[in-house]
Amino acid sequence: MKDPKILRVKDAMRMCRESGSGFFDRLERYTATVQTQIESSGAALYVMHQGKPCFEWYAGTHGSEPGSRNIDASSMFNVGSIRKTFYGLLVSHALQLGKIRDKDDPIGIYLNGLTDAVARITIRQLLTHTHGLRTDRKAMFPPGTDWHYNNTGVQLIVRLIRELYGLTVAEAAHTYVLEPYGFRDIGWHRCDSPSLVWNDDAYAGIDGSESNLFCSARELARWGQLHLDEGQAEGGGTPAGGGPSATAFKEAVGSITPSGLRDELPRNGFFWFVQDRPRTRSEIGDEVPAGAYQTLGITGCACLVIPELEAVAVRMYNQRGPNPEGYDYLNDIRTFGNIAVECLRKLGTSQAIV
Repeated sequence: MKDPKILRVKDAMRMCRESGSGFFDRLERYTATVQTQIESSGAALYVMHQGKPCFEWYAGTHGSEPGSRNIDASSMFNVGSIRKTFYGLLVSHALQLGKIRDKDDPIGIYLNGLTDAVARITIRQLLTHTHGLRTDRKAMFPPGTDWHYNNTGVQLIVRLIRELYGLTVAEAAHTYVLEPYGFRDIGWHRCDSPSLVWNDDAYAGIDGSESNLFCSARELARWGQLHLDEGQAEGGGTPAGGGPSATAFKEAVGSITPSGLRDELPRNGFFWFVQDRPRTRSEIGDEVPAGAYQTLGITGCACLVIPELEAVAVRMYNQRGPNPEGYDYLNDIRTFGNIAVECLRKLGTSQAIV
């Protein structure tokens, strides 16, 4: 007899496919092509439109070894740098609570033991990758004058959250976001379990400071939808347990990049990539409307939120190795966004005709 749980998952997938009525075929094909190209054993897509799921797709297995579990709705992928948007919301929340006076405050106001040069860097510059620090905290450029993506600023933000809340990042995220909004298939994990799409990495702990946040495709889409809804719980209103204000959500996904950066450089909110207009070095495609925002992890997972289309598009991979020869990650993620917009516009046009 077949497992009833598997049958329920298959039924849910079938219903989601039918509601999409083929509008997302191109996005599915593209996602499957990239899955093969980057040698990801598993993949998933989850698209929401007007607050409801409209397409869901799973492919492959948790690993390449024989007998590995099939990817399904409960599979939790390592989302890598997507975890930084949780840090960003906690900082935005702290601003609204008055724990931070201003995002242009130097980080040295809140953290001790920094060199004078590092202490002068602002919270805004840390959140937008414009701090100018190398991994050894030596200067690459004057803060606020250029853009370079690395984890040096992120580590300082992790320290800031601990100082402000008196909690680890994972504890603060659970207390102020995950628990109030009822997130379940998401969390920091140190050891493998059947629900995790594990990449054989080793982690020191589960305090939220490492790249070991795991999440299902549905929960990542809910994370994007929560920002789109400016923190309103499902069904409207604020969660019973409280949570960040609408202002905190709104500010987290608006561009706060210092003025004067070169036109081709990305713009950022509180670690989100933000679309003000197409920019050649942005991870957001040219066809994605202004006001959209996106986050991406090293394993290939991504969450794109498109307010103009009232939509969230999520993809999940478990890429383990370096990018293969001939693969251009920037072109890939921009193409994913462009195709998602194309599919969503077709869906919207069909609904308007009906």
